[in-house]
Amino acid sequence: MTKTIRFGQNNKLQIYFESTNGFPALCLARQKCGAEHLGHASAELIGRKMPGDDAVVAFIQGSSVGQKVMEVIDSRLPKLPPGGYHIEVIKQDGNILIVTGGDLFGMLAGLADMFLHSELTSRALLYRGDTRTEKPAFPLRYYWTWDHSTNWVLDDPGNQMHGAAPAYLKKASTFLEDYRRLVDHCIEMRFNGIVIWGFLRDAHGGEASAYEVTKYAADRGVAILPGLGTTGYGGAYYEGNHPCNLETYLARNPRLGNVWFGNKKRNDGQFSAVDISPYYPKNQAWIKCCVEWLYRNFPIGGGQYGEQRFNGRSLAGRPARKSKNQEQRSRPFQRSVFCLQDRP
Repeated sequence: MTKTIRFGQNNKLQIYFESTNGFPALCLARQKCGAEHLGHASAELIGRKMPGDDAVVAFIQGSSVGQKVMEVIDSRLPKLPPGGYHIEVIKQDGNILIVTGGDLFGMLAGLADMFLHSELTSRALLYRGDTRTEKPAFPLRYYWTWDHSTNWVLDDPGNQMHGAAPAYLKKASTFLEDYRRLVDHCIEMRFNGIVIWGFLRDAHGGEASAYEVTKYAADRGVAILPGLGTTGYGGAYYEGNHPCNLETYLARNPRLGNVWFGNKKRNDGQFSAVDISPYYPKNQAWIKCCVEWLYRNFPIGGGQYGEQRFNGRSLAGRPARKSKNQEQRSRPFQRSVFCLQDRP
């Protein structure tokens, strides 16, 4: 059944959003309706009763603002988990279209769903979705990506469609736009995470660009999970002259690299310039320092930790001891680990 949310006296759709960093709810509504059709205000400004006109009200269920709104509407709503949302039209002095989320991501996903099932006319928003409650089956729903082949700016001549660990050939600014568009897509598809290998590269802006991507995603409840090489794959800073880049570390400390044996393709008996032993204390300390630096400086939601295959000797010249289970699972990425960071 279609529910009509009529425009207000200013001939605009009145929407009240809970204010969050970056105002992502307002950005989403402008994308869907156009700024010229919106009359918006903060949900914090709602008084002891709802406005007399029809309106859309979006809020996070467990927040202080959400609790205040729920008292004002005086209507029982289902309890929502993180990522979940509820959409319902309630009748007060006017029609109030409620969109509430179990967290920030849930609120935005609910808004996207509401607009998907709505039509904007010259006088009203027509909502055709009925009352609906969505609860995610899995806590983490993510895309696994490489920076070089995540192509949302389709006219960049440097786009690539395949390959692992190739060079980044796109414009530096394309990295930002590719992932902004992917984050927006995640809200539409209810995916709340993105793994990015090649997260930090000099070729697409280094720390500044990576921070912008994580900030944009965090403001929308989407977790960025950088691919982080421990004993290979570039280290925390995938490519570039940086203390947390593995090649830079080994250029400064050449005798800390793996010593390969029994493999002529790996320069048998020489120190590697691209991977390290996980058993040497100095290398362990460097990995720990880089991981701490990454978490302290970027609003990430966790990471995917990948190790390089290790078939070498320790610096003392003794073969590294590995269990039979480790031998069977020593291929690159096969022993990758996810670490998720809780958010308030």
